[in-house]
Amino acid sequence: MPYSNEPNANDEHPFVFHMVEVKNWRQTITTDSIYYPPTYEADGFTHGTANPAKLLSVANHFYTDIVGDWYCLQMTEQSLSLIHISEPTRQEAI
Repeated sequence: MPYSNEPNANDEHPFVFHMVEVKNWRQTITTDSIYYPPTYEADGFTHGTANPAKLLSVANHFYTDIVGDWYCLQMTEQSLSLIHISEPTRQEAI
């Protein structure tokens, strides 16, 4: 299946969003390495949401103590599936 960053028009929330500190993202790009968020080792996964309305409340709850700029990565389920990443089932997410 060819890569597409086009959303699925039938989905209410067609994208997956992930907040990343600019310094961490730039280091990943500069070193041509794989990005893992600082909480990956403790959590065992990368946090993300399909509902963009939740981003601001999550940022204000968890990240107000972190100084610096942030990026918001926008991905499609298709682009993630190409690298064998899938979202957990509803049961796994609870």
